Amino acid sequence: MFFARYEASVLGGRTIEAEHLLLRLIRDGRGAVSEAFAGAGLSDCDARAEIEAQLGVRERVPTSVEIPFSDAMQRILRYTKEQADALEHREIDREHLLLGILTDGSSLVARMLKTHGITAESFRDRLSPASRVIADRDRRDVSTDSKEPLGAIAVLDRIRMLVNELARSRHDDAMARTLIDQIHRHLAALKRRIGGT
Repeated sequence: MFFARYEASVLGGRTIEAEHLLLRLIRDGRGAVSEAFAGAGLSDCDARAEIEAQLGVRERVPTSVEIPFSDAMQRILRYTKEQADALEHREIDREHLLLGILTDGSSLVARMLKTHGITAESFRDRLSPASRVIADRDRRDVSTDSKEPLGAIAVLDRIRMLVNELARSRHDDAMARTLIDQIHRHLAALKRRIGGT
């Protein structure tokens, strides 16, 4: 939720909305959420651009200002827990948050994802009990520890998105350090992927 709040702050949101949560989810660039985007032919960068174009960017809200969840966001969080329970997953993870957004269906991003073929039903199929290993696999950092690293193009897209976010976070030192660390991890993964040492 820290990153969802950060996205709301950067875009000048007065409440944390589904759009801010989705921007946080695509920040990771890995796991079932990223796979669903790739399967729909929707890159993380394109999704971010589409969301920002729809929302617009207003004057940034200082990080010291409390930004509450909107009513819709509170509803999405309830759906998130229900979805995790229905899938018999012990912990709430990124995929459950996306399912919460898709289940609610009323947000701009839920409608956007539906136009790209990502629906609650299609995404839930990816998370059936037979595929519970997703939750364990997503906890590993595929960019550094997995034997199945991201493809080179996906890593480059992820690095480009992180650099763009870094440019926007120049007044937030902690966020900048986090983004720089992620960029270095993805660059190291890319180097291993193409056979570097």
